[in-house]
Amino acid sequence: MNFNKKQVKFIAAVTGLGVMLMGPGAVFPGQAAAKRLEPIPATVSEPGVQLLPANMQLTDPAAVTEDGTAAAQAAAATSVQPQATASKIFAVPLDQAITAAKPAVYLKDTAMQGLADTLTKVSVVLPGRVAASTSKIDVGPGVANLDYAKVIKWQQNVDAGYERWRLDPLQVARREGKQYGFTDQDTFTIVKRLATSNLARHGEIHVKVTHKGKDYTMILVKPFGGGDAIWTTYKVVGQYKPVPPVENPGKTLFSTTKYDGWSWQQGRYLKDMAFATVVDYNYQLKKDKRIPENVLSKIKNINYDKKVVLFAYLGTAPSGGYGIGIEKVVLNGSKMTVTVRTQSPGRGAAVTMALTQPADYIVLDKAIFSSRGGVDITFVDQNGKVLSKNKLTISHR
Repeated sequence: MNFNKKQVKFIAAVTGLGVMLMGPGAVFPGQAAAKRLEPIPATVSEPGVQLLPANMQLTDPAAVTEDGTAAAQAAAATSVQPQATASKIFAVPLDQAITAAKPAVYLKDTAMQGLADTLTKVSVVLPGRVAASTSKIDVGPGVANLDYAKVIKWQQNVDAGYERWRLDPLQVARREGKQYGFTDQDTFTIVKRLATSNLARHGEIHVKVTHKGKDYTMILVKPFGGGDAIWTTYKVVGQYKPVPPVENPGKTLFSTTKYDGWSWQQGRYLKDMAFATVVDYNYQLKKDKRIPENVLSKIKNINYDKKVVLFAYLGTAPSGGYGIGIEKVVLNGSKMTVTVRTQSPGRGAAVTMALTQPADYIVLDKAIFSSRGGVDITFVDQNGKVLSKNKLTISHR
């Protein structure tokens, strides 16, 4: 019975055993007999697959369980002698990791499948111990809701000698904690260690983080088994809500406090409320009929060769006491946020009964909008409600 290299590696991946790979002159179709065998480790590390220690040796056929004879016969027929080798214990389903590694699987090769099935049933005798029964591959559950696409890559990096800090729970807490707003000035203390838990069968650690006088708990888990398996953050809990991730605040282009006392007392905004980014007054007046000419005329004399106007129109109000004002403009990369504050009269307020059309605007340099791909402009109210979105692209001729 002959096997190619991919088939041999597949057997190693499925069984968790190292397989003796045929060296130069091995028995491949049309080639001479094997001269020398070299051990290779399993190429797929499986979550939850219990593999054998590096120093474990298979006993002679007489010392193994009833399936040992079949294993020995299969090994003799193929000239492939299985040996144990150390590897990582992962915690995701077997078929998921095999799919990720893309081994060559010949489902119609019944001889190879039989050998793989036989090898998975072999019981091994440890030096100085009685025969242990490992009749089936131990595939255990992983950590629920953990992104194994990421953690497997991290583990592979560590195995290759990179990012070794992932083996130290405190370093993991300090580095990954920055995603939650924690800083190097915070205090990190391990308060609980669990060798196994309902959450993570390979290990769980709780790290108390004192941030600005408040205590939080980072729950770290070990997704895989073994002494050189990584740690990663599962979640953050505490007396208060987790610290939100620190985001780039962007650059403030305009800010005022003159509308601080304003508040909107009604459930809905006026139906003809409108917002505009004006780069040409005459074009805006001709193409956009949402804003009345008498309201838009306030920006008629702007130098649009160099300037852009952000215009906010509350709509036609039934009385006085209404207002709208642009209080902040922030640019973050190619995204601009324009915050407006709105006002409506409270019940019983003394206001004029004449119709009003509140509006406000600010003028910005045109060069601000010259970034490649344009600028996405979002108008929001004081409560963060999105009122309007548009995109401005300045073309250069």
